[in-house]
Amino acid sequence: MPTSNTTTGLTIKSWFNDTQAFDAGVGFSGRTAFYGDFLRHSWNIFPQPDKGRLGAYVGAGPRIEIPRDAVFAIRTIAGMDYWISGHPIELFLEAGPVFRPAQDREVGVDAGL
Repeated sequence: MPTSNTTTGLTIKSWFNDTQAFDAGVGFSGRTAFYGDFLRHSWNIFPQPDKGRLGAYVGAGPRIEIPRDAVFAIRTIAGMDYWISGHPIELFLEAGPVFRPAQDREVGVDAGL
């Protein structure tokens, strides 16, 4: 199973409401990958800390890798996030399969911290 080597990148997130958001990102390694996911959050799976919020989420969206020719993929993701109280910063850990239908139906893995 091939894996993605994206090691450095940037992710931004926009919230629609308390449980739904859209994130977009770009990652760099031997190739560049762009992605966007619709995310669904739950805030009652984990016990809540005294400060901040701890949640879990699942999502899916398109991913485009650009080594030389663009490769389209569908990314699915599951993760957990922690919102730092009083700051617009989220810490997250996520992972999930990436399906590349045009590449002989390859399946890779995306992960982020």
